[in-house]
Amino acid sequence: MAVWKLRKSEKIYRWLELLVFFVGLPVLYLYDFAPGFWKVAPLLFFFAYCLVILTRANEFTWGDWNLKWIEWRTWVRLLLFPMTLYVILFFVFPGNLFADFDDKKVVMAIIAYPLFSSLPQEIIYRKFFYYRYHGLISQRLLMWLVNAALFAFAHIYFGNYVALIMTFFGGLFFSWTYISTRSLLFVSIEHSIYGLALLCSVMNQYFYKAF
Repeated sequence: MAVWKLRKSEKIYRWLELLVFFVGLPVLYLYDFAPGFWKVAPLLFFFAYCLVILTRANEFTWGDWNLKWIEWRTWVRLLLFPMTLYVILFFVFPGNLFADFDDKKVVMAIIAYPLFSSLPQEIIYRKFFYYRYHGLISQRLLMWLVNAALFAFAHIYFGNYVALIMTFFGGLFFSWTYISTRSLLFVSIEHSIYGLALLCSVMNQYFYKAF
């Protein structure tokens, strides 16, 4: 059933769902509500919840994983962010360009990032979000901005404005990529490249916080 044909009660449920998961969870993590596994459990539940809904709706298709038709120019632009970032950092942080690779936790975070961070985030914030809520916000521009704002808010856990500002613009880019390509794999690759560029740089201090 199309979202705009849902009963009023169902629309209210989805608004509450959005507030609980996309606003409530970041707030809980901001206040460091639980130690150990119990801190990871709500995230795992939310991710599983998204997968169940998308799978039951048959939303996962071959197009989500198809890269063949994406133009080479689109691939090239993925390199622009890392190149620009490191040129800027070369002048802003002379002699201190890269992250501390002697920290084993940082190295493990970098290795795990594409599979355990970028892909799940894109499934939640692009695939699930645009499927689940596209009928609740009729204005495309507003939907785009709300998605980016909530994506940035998810990073409030890092406790600094640099992370919030950069992830807001990242959310705008990732949404534009997903909407224009409809490739979940490609937007996850883009997310991974941008994220790894940050994690491997001195900017790591704004984007890394171990549980």
